[in-house]
Amino acid sequence: MRDVEAVQRELRVMVSMLEEYYGMKPVIYVSEETYNTIVKDAFTDCDLWYRSVYSGVPGNVDWVFWQYSNRHRLKGYDGKESYIDMNVFIGDLNRLGDYPS
Repeated sequence: MRDVEAVQRELRVMVSMLEEYYGMKPVIYVSEETYNTIVKDAFTDCDLWYRSVYSGVPGNVDWVFWQYSNRHRLKGYDGKESYIDMNVFIGDLNRLGDYPS
């Protein structure tokens, strides 16, 4: 079994280093499991990019980005990959342009 507290400590160090380097807190990308096990109560100071491709985001999760698909075909996309990830931002275009603030 993994040591959740050790993972949280390492993630906190990484968050601090990224914040110091970039001058802003990073967005943490989580699945339901990593959110519930590691991030939920320990990283409320960071925005979340929540991956949930089979259902929506639970109502108690304060997310900024949501990955709702990992097998999407986008009309007009002509890249090497057959499928692409699809994500949504919780705000409007103006808020996205001002993000993070």
